[in-house]
Amino acid sequence: MVMRKLYVLFCLFSISSSLLAGEMVLKGQYSGKNIFVRNPFNTATKVFCTNNIFVNDRLIVEDPQQTAFQVDLSYLSLGDLVVLRIEYKDDCEPVVLNPQVLSFTNGFQFITAQSDNNSILWSTKGEFPNGSFVIEQLQKKKQTWNVVDSLTAKGELNYNQYSIAPHHYPGDNRYRIKYIDHAKQQFYSVEFAFTSTEEPITFSPKSVTSKITLSKTTRYYITDINGTKILEGKGKEIFLHDLKPGAYYLNIENRAERFIKK
Repeated sequence: MVMRKLYVLFCLFSISSSLLAGEMVLKGQYSGKNIFVRNPFNTATKVFCTNNIFVNDRLIVEDPQQTAFQVDLSYLSLGDLVVLRIEYKDDCEPVVLNPQVLSFTNGFQFITAQSDNNSILWSTKGEFPNGSFVIEQLQKKKQTWNVVDSLTAKGELNYNQYSIAPHHYPGDNRYRIKYIDHAKQQFYSVEFAFTSTEEPITFSPKSVTSKITLSKTTRYYITDINGTKILEGKGKEIFLHDLKPGAYYLNIENRAERFIKK
């Protein structure tokens, strides 16, 4: 009887040891995404591969009985260090389907930023979720950066690529792109240029009684000599009956043109 008990204890110990045969460890940063795991079923032993999953030594998943599942990391803060430890059985190994979401990042980077006749293009790495981009264009005369477009960032750590329609004016155009991350930190791309061969929009007369006529339809706004915006719109004709006599600026394309209202 004693020998039988010892034999049973030995068998239980052997089974326990074989069921805890492997350990997989992944380290990285929390990027706002959960981990997905494929959990094969061992037809020989009639059990699933995974025993337990720990995140930063906290038991998160225990003995999952399904072929695929996710590890919920939503209680973490963006950028938190993550040590994911998976205990699994002998001769059967689970697979982490998206380990890249725990990749370490050296911080956000613009990889490329450029423009051609049809688009403004840029690529990045090291993004976190909830970031955004602002596309700015240099206003030549005032040497100020004007916002011409914005969009939500994709939020992938490894690689992201973007393309938007351009806002070219005739002649030289200079752009830069600003990235605002989840913590409101700002990062700028290098400045990049594109030269458009389109003819610039002209206007007449420069001494106005009642109306300015443009060479083609465009957006415009008019300011006084102090830079206060008085009138704006889109069209080919600008009616100025109510404008008081004096000097003003017509802002079209990427420039400001002075005119006199009589």
